[in-house]
This record gives sequence, C-alpha cells and structure tokens, in this order.
Amino acid sequence: METFFPDESYLRYWLCNASVSHIACSVSWPPIIAAIGYAPCVRAWAPTSRDEPEFKPVLQLLEVDGERFVAVTVKGDLLVAADASTSGRISIWDTATWTRQQTLTAEAPVTSLDASRTYIAAGTAAGYVRVWKRQSANDPTFTQFFAPDLQLDCLPVYCVKL
Repeated sequence: METFFPDESYLRYWLCNASVSHIACSVSWPPIIAAIGYAPCVRAWAPTSRDEPEFKPVLQLLEVDGERFVAVTVKGDLLVAADASTSGRISIWDTATWTRQQTLTAEAPVTSLDASRTYIAAGTAAGYVRVWKRQSANDPTFTQFFAPDLQLDCLPVYCVKL
C-alpha cells in the first residue's frame, strides 16, 4: 500500500505539541480532513486540487471557542464539531465556504456525536440524546427534532449512530 503523504510531509494540528484524539474525513475524493484533540480547536484541511496529495489548512477553524472539542464529523457539505463545555456547543460549518452556519446547544457536555445531511444527534454526559433536523435543502438551519430529548438514564451516552 502506498502512503498518501510523502516522507516528512504531515498536517500540523496545533502550534505546540497537542495530541489528536479524533479524525474525520469526507467520503469524496480528495477528502476534506478534520481533526480535534487536546487543544481548543477544530482543525480542517481542504485539498488544493483533485490530482495532488496536497492540502491547505482552513484558517477559519484554527482556534474556535476556547473549549476542547470532543467529537467531529464531516458529512456532505457539513463539518460538525461538539465541545466539552457545560452548554454542549455544537458548531456547524459549510465546507464549501468554511463559514459557520449555526451553533446548537445540547445543554450538557457532549460525549458523542453523529450527523447526516438531514440529522444531527448528540449524546450527553447527562444521559440523554438530543436530535436536530435540517429544515429543508433550501434552508440549512437545524431545529430540535424530539421534545423532550431521548432520555436513556443518568449515565453518559458514549455512542450515537444515525
């Protein structure tokens, strides 16, 4: 198997040493790559062309909210990341323009995250799952889908899948 990146070529996650805890990629080729870890940021890289294994960092995502992110996913035209704050912020970016489309709150620290082009689901440290649904293809905003939330028990939810 051939290595995608040449020797001594890597994608730098943070200015200082910080461990990466999660990586997410788009399914399209070449992929959009996103990483989170033990630094207060989401970092993303976009391909420079369809032919070369070269990526440029997305500068808009270098340092976001000052909280450590715990989950990230790339689905279609969306990059979705959740932080460990008590409000459980979930940020949604458009990967074509790299603008933040919306910030949702789970109202508890997020422990797991999954997304599709239509739904976002977040498991929380408070033992419930909050689900949002995209309004329509023309309206990219998400609104809460279940009210009340899906309460499992009082233990953290460590895995959600759509």
